[in-house]
Amino acid sequence: MSRFRIGVRLGGAFTLLCAFLLAVGGLGVATMGQMNGLHHDITGHAWLKARAAQRLAEATLRMKIGGDALILADTDDGVKKAAATLAQLRTDADEALRTLESLADEDGERRSLAEAKGLVAEMGPKYEKVAQLLAAAQPIAAQKAVDKELDPVLARLEKAAEGITAAAGAAVEDATRRQDEAYRNARGVAVTLVVVALLVAAGIGLAVTRSITGPLRVAVRVVGRVAAGDLRERVEPKGHDELAELLTAVKEMSERLSE
Repeated sequence: MSRFRIGVRLGGAFTLLCAFLLAVGGLGVATMGQMNGLHHDITGHAWLKARAAQRLAEATLRMKIGGDALILADTDDGVKKAAATLAQLRTDADEALRTLESLADEDGERRSLAEAKGLVAEMGPKYEKVAQLLAAAQPIAAQKAVDKELDPVLARLEKAAEGITAAAGAAVEDATRRQDEAYRNARGVAVTLVVVALLVAAGIGLAVTRSITGPLRVAVRVVGRVAAGDLRERVEPKGHDELAELLTAVKEMSERLSE
């Protein structure tokens, strides 16, 4: 190391530390980008999917309750109001299904959504048939239509909605697990990098310090002995830096005094 001048050594050590810090910072930025992508998966994809699945399940449950309200309506206005509510619930279910279709990732998921969409479309004419029978004062026929035609479709839709909701919940859990895992990995990498940075900084600092203080101790020892009248001490300079020049000057001084 004494082949390089002190300024070069200090500058090189500083450059190495800066390069290491830049590498650490780049790795940190890359890790943050990975975690940001996982966060986007949760908030911008999996969570939206879960919310849409929840809306579908709620609409399905309310349609089931609405069917009972339609049967129990005792006036024409009550029947119309219940039918309008059911129509709005079918619209809500369709909107939830469209959102889920835009977020679907797998073919199996798309098939489940297509089945649910078909069931929602199938329910429209059946609700209208029940409403028409009630308007025609045929409550028994309306009840039979509900039991034989409407309830089986509702049961299938409810089952499909449960499956879609479970899949969306699993997607949220998976994205959350991956984010937690990425955080743990990033924390481990950060701790490792900090330890390595400290060791590298300590190693470089120790090497540079010893390359400077070692020759200085030799020069101080020789000058001290010369000052005490002991001219037997000899020193052999090594390298081409400022300290080597200092030791050369001390050597020449000691040799001239001994003549």
